[in-house]
Amino acid sequence: MIRLAVTGVGAISPAGVGAGALAEATALGRRVAAGHISETGLAVLRKLRRCATITSYAVTAVDEALRDRGAGGFGDYALIAGVTNGALNFSAGFHHTIVAEAKETASPALFSESVLNAPAGNASIVFNIRGPVHSIIGGPSVAVKALMLAATLIETGRARHAIVVCAEERNELSSFCYSRFNPSAAGALSEGAGALLIEPADELRPINPVTLCTISGYAAYTIPDRPQQALQRAIDGALSMAGLTVGDIGVAVSDYKTVQIDVPTLSFFDCLGYAFCVSTMWNIILSAMACGGGCPINPLFATELKKYAKHSEINHVIIYATEEDGDASAVILSRVSKP
Repeated sequence: MIRLAVTGVGAISPAGVGAGALAEATALGRRVAAGHISETGLAVLRKLRRCATITSYAVTAVDEALRDRGAGGFGDYALIAGVTNGALNFSAGFHHTIVAEAKETASPALFSESVLNAPAGNASIVFNIRGPVHSIIGGPSVAVKALMLAATLIETGRARHAIVVCAEERNELSSFCYSRFNPSAAGALSEGAGALLIEPADELRPINPVTLCTISGYAAYTIPDRPQQALQRAIDGALSMAGLTVGDIGVAVSDYKTVQIDVPTLSFFDCLGYAFCVSTMWNIILSAMACGGGCPINPLFATELKKYAKHSEINHVIIYATEEDGDASAVILSRVSKP
């Protein structure tokens, strides 16, 4: 296994544009899930005026991650996008017409197809990426699966570097659909995007060579209708790949409420809400910043974990997600050892 590093992050959330805004909101415990993402902060929005909002979120997050790294010349990059709903601009128009003309017959089953590969396709064009481009579709576990695919592309020599981005938008259509299936949770819907740069840790480019953390292990399992068993196998698989035990993990980060691992577990759901696969990507970004010692996330870890351990003692963080259909994944991020 090639040792891989996270070298750049970018995030768009109701807290604002930038991973720093995301971290500050969670550190202060502010609830921002119902907030509106201001278009004024989306630097690339004018270039994508006719695209769905999800594309603007994805491209802006990727742009921030690349600037965070100081990277340029993206021809050898791979791009993997994780989405749950895809671009809903055309579907939203269809839904509006159905509701206006026949409200009583409007049903989630009548909605036209969404464009699932819009974020990946448009981002690859904007940044002139000539490496492999993929879209992975699913729920919260997709963020880790996208990271796993990026790692595989690098390890097999199909790409030298990889960008992983997850994006979702909240609009009338997605809110309507979710309210039909889960009315009590519809108010917790959120939106935005998150992006990571992944590179071989031993082959970092000389420009801004900041390593936030290394990727120690990951795994994904699907066991239909048995989500807890699938999740436990994913956690065990990630630990085995990393050569770690549960006792080595300083903190777990997950919005999944059931305790699966005997370590302190943080959840940012109350602050950030539910943004489908993006929620897991935000958890990964916040954990990467914590592993890298990036403020202002440190106070959050210190406050939440003061009864367990000091932040400086946390060397490994596990992020995991699962879904009701038995699809689960986990990834372990580790602090970079100082020479």
